[in-house]
Amino acid sequence: MAPARGPAVFFEHVPAMSCTNGVYCFTLGAGSPIPLHDGKLMNELVGVGQIHGTRSALMELRAAIDRILSVKLPDACDEFDTQDRGEHGRGFEPKH
Repeated sequence: MAPARGPAVFFEHVPAMSCTNGVYCFTLGAGSPIPLHDGKLMNELVGVGQIHGTRSALMELRAAIDRILSVKLPDACDEFDTQDRGEHGRGFEPKH
């Protein structure tokens, strides 16, 4: 693979997915703070990107995700990651 890098996308949720003619699509989302009139902040879910791929590509992606999640990382890496994902998240641990 060439050393050029594609775009980096930060996401917190996968709010939508579909499959058409063997091409799978995932919409990626993240929270964006919105100031309210009373000075408080509301967290709004916004789309930040999409992933399109074939079934075999998604199987490779799944394997890569499983590998990185199985690596023991310093606790600081998960400092802001919680299982309570709010109304737009999943809030569950994958079964291995």
